[in-house]
Amino acid sequence: MPRRLRLRAAAPVRAATSVAPPASVQPKASPAPRGWLANDNCTPQTFVARWQLDPGTKDGVYRVKPYEPVYVVPVSRRKNVNVSPCSPNPANCASGAGETDLHIDAKFQLSLKTKVLQNIFDSPIDLWAAYTQQSFWHVYDADNSRAFGETHHQPEAWLTLLLKVGPAWPQWRMFNLGVVQQSNGQSDPPSRSWNRIYATCGLASGDLSLFVKPWWRIRESAADDNNPDISDYTGRIEFRAVFA
Repeated sequence: MPRRLRLRAAAPVRAATSVAPPASVQPKASPAPRGWLANDNCTPQTFVARWQLDPGTKDGVYRVKPYEPVYVVPVSRRKNVNVSPCSPNPANCASGAGETDLHIDAKFQLSLKTKVLQNIFDSPIDLWAAYTQQSFWHVYDADNSRAFGETHHQPEAWLTLLLKVGPAWPQWRMFNLGVVQQSNGQSDPPSRSWNRIYATCGLASGDLSLFVKPWWRIRESAADDNNPDISDYTGRIEFRAVFA
């Protein structure tokens, strides 16, 4: 018998549905960087960025940065030059031998800091260290080989506690506790040095930052004290305002 062929209707073909590709998501523009060099332009850092007070501003340890003002003064003139400086300590009265009474020289200051420890024991406390040097250079004194005059050395270290206390204006953002030594690097009798403990309260509001920095001199024995009365001339507290 002949076979019967059964034909099955083909399944209807569904029209392909075109799916429009999703609109590309535009990335949010990053805030303009603020640092010592951004977009080939020097821009000042904010107080929070300079002291790395927020997690996003921290960049690790041993990165050298400017600290106190760094400058060069090509011409510095002094009206009266004391070639025989004397301290209330008789051991620190210099005779003036070999000193010059030059009234015009150059002056410059270098100052660098670096973070040594960050978030100590998982706390909001960092350890910093710094070195500042201020020098007087007799660059115009050709008769005496353009020698350097006095150079002041200032090493220091401090702990920074990161804060966020109070209203937005002004907000207490930082507390520093540190120790600093200042010395002219010479031996007696012209030796001059002293040591201090200081505390710094830093407050910020936008681009304005305020600093209150009292200090306490570390006492020395009468025989070793180069500057018994230095606090009467340098003061005991510093106020500073910075707009950047």
